[in-house]
Amino acid sequence: MGKKAELVAQIEEAMDAHNYLLWMSRFIAYGIKSDFDPKQIEINATECKFGKWLYTNEKWIIYFFGHELFYELEKLHKAWHDENNKIMELYNKHNRGLLSKFIHHHRIADEDLDKAKAYYDEVKRISKALTDKMETLKIRTESMSETRLLDEFPK
Repeated sequence: MGKKAELVAQIEEAMDAHNYLLWMSRFIAYGIKSDFDPKQIEINATECKFGKWLYTNEKWIIYFFGHELFYELEKLHKAWHDENNKIMELYNKHNRGLLSKFIHHHRIADEDLDKAKAYYDEVKRISKALTDKMETLKIRTESMSETRLLDEFPK
């Protein structure tokens, strides 16, 4: 696999990881019971798969596409986590402690569902903007020559 194909595959994997978290957040925000463990949702923007990808690839993104694109991706990603963490706080409010281990609510309390749905709408809006930026990054990466990627990027 060439360098370009490898980078494009990594971009797609980062987008898939982000979309999976978005999907899980929807289930939580709408109070839909599911088999996944909400603790799988990484709340730290630098520790989730997307965040790890972003910061691992910071140098080449900035080198080829500029600081502005990188900082825009970073800003949207952090905003996504900030908003999504509000959903997780509502979830955790009713799923903490010893009693919750025996009584498996695994959902947001009814009185908080409207608030969670509003947070999710914002998460979805931010996610769309982030996905659009990532699609742009993918297209621009695909349009680069393999030689340029191999020759120009400082080791």
